[in-house]
Amino acid sequence: MKKKLINAGIKILSLVVFTSGVLGLISATESESYGKVEKVIVDISPLDGEVWLIEKEDLAKMLNKQYKLKLKGQSIQNLDLIKIEKIIEKSEYVQDAQVYIDARNNLKISVVQKMPIMRVFLPNQHTFFITNQGSKIPVPGKSALRLPVLTGNLKEFKKSDLKDSTNVYFKAYHIMKAIRENPFMLGLTEQLVADSLQDIVLIPKLGNHRIILGNADDIENKFKRLEIFYKKGMPSEGWNLYKEINLKYRDQVIATKANLVPIKS
Repeated sequence: MKKKLINAGIKILSLVVFTSGVLGLISATESESYGKVEKVIVDISPLDGEVWLIEKEDLAKMLNKQYKLKLKGQSIQNLDLIKIEKIIEKSEYVQDAQVYIDARNNLKISVVQKMPIMRVFLPNQHTFFITNQGSKIPVPGKSALRLPVLTGNLKEFKKSDLKDSTNVYFKAYHIMKAIRENPFMLGLTEQLVADSLQDIVLIPKLGNHRIILGNADDIENKFKRLEIFYKKGMPSEGWNLYKEINLKYRDQVIATKANLVPIKS
């Protein structure tokens, strides 16, 4: 009997503690909802190399122009946090935005930038970035982002190009994504060129040769063949001995020396 009374007492005490906690949370939430914004805290995640395509001042200008209410000192119950998020995500440089009120009544804005993986130069010198999600974004005037470039026989970019495996943008995009996953290739790559045959040609940072990759098919195997050739063939004969290394044919490396003599391996 005594044991039953103790258990009942514990249950009642737990219920009281739980109820008090819930009521306290509701009370705190209600208090916050009727408070005012103390500070506006903006956090924009930088890209590699501590680079920002969009900065806090840019976001402030967007919100001042598109959101009618002043944020700092504003009554929290007047704020439309979802609308603020949508305004920020309209920026061509923003991948995602999270807006919320913290426990101290600060309005916190967390921003993830879009991530460019290559810079494109068209024959008319128009330039833009292509992101890891396959979107085209302009190059901001103050950008210090250094990326491999894509040049050559190119037309204007369309999103649908990335659905056509015969299109040079499809090839370059998937090749560049694979390069970014391969430390050896990432350190090697300076430029991609779309040639007259719509093949993708890689220009390395070292040597005077070019590397014909062709399309994005079997790309990891092409990278492995190139790395083996560099490690076994290049050191003994020298980086500048070759004019061209062709990897577009399956399981082959066709290296052409500067005197135009092709060597298969």
